[in-house]
Amino acid sequence: MILCTQHKGGAGKTTLAVHLAGFLATQLGRILLIDCDTQRNAWLFYFRSKAQTPLQLKEHSNQLSIIWNPDREPIRRIADTQTYDHIILDMSTPLPDTVKVIVDNYPDVVLIPVSQHPWAIEGLSDTLPVISKLEEFAGFTPEVAIVPLGSYKQKINEKMQSISRLPSNYNLANRMKNLNKEVDRALDEGKLIWTYPGLENLQEYFSSLLS
Repeated sequence: MILCTQHKGGAGKTTLAVHLAGFLATQLGRILLIDCDTQRNAWLFYFRSKAQTPLQLKEHSNQLSIIWNPDREPIRRIADTQTYDHIILDMSTPLPDTVKVIVDNYPDVVLIPVSQHPWAIEGLSDTLPVISKLEEFAGFTPEVAIVPLGSYKQKINEKMQSISRLPSNYNLANRMKNLNKEVDRALDEGKLIWTYPGLENLQEYFSSLLS
C-alpha cells in the first residue's frame, strides 16, 4: 500500500498518485487507486468527470480501479484488498486526515512529493515529524521517500537539517526536472506525462520510485 501525502496543496500528491497508478497498470496485476480528497482530482484525471457518490468504485481498465473515499474510511471496509496487487492513496492536505489514514491502514510506503511551489518544501516541517511520532506511538515503520518533483535536492536537504524529528527509514529520491507547465497540461488533459513527445523517459522515473 502506497500513500501519497503532503501538508501543502500544490505539492504534487495527485500528480504522483495518478502516474504511479498509470505505470503499475501497465504491469501484471490489479491496481486500486483511492482518491481521498474532496477535490476528486485523481478521479477527474482518469474519467474526465468528478465522482458524485462517496465510495463510488469504477473500473478504468482491467488493471485499474478507482474509488472516491472523501471521508477516508478504512480500506478494509470499502474494498476487498486481497483482490489487488497494489493500492495507492491520493491524500487530502490536512495533517489530521493523513494521521487517520495511516492509523487505519498502515501503508507500507509513504511518498511525499515536493514541487517547486514555494510552500511545498515547507510542508516537510509538518509532515515528517508527524510520521516520526506515529512510528513511536503506533509502531508504524513505513518506507518514506521524499520525491522532488522539480524542487532541488540541495534545498530539500537544507530544509531537512532544520527538522528536529525525522522518520527512521527515509530517503530522498532522484529529482524530476521542473516540468510544472507540462504537468499541469497533463493533468488538465487526463494524459500521463510520458505520453507527450520528448517526455517518454519520465515513465522510467516514476517506475524508479517503486524500486
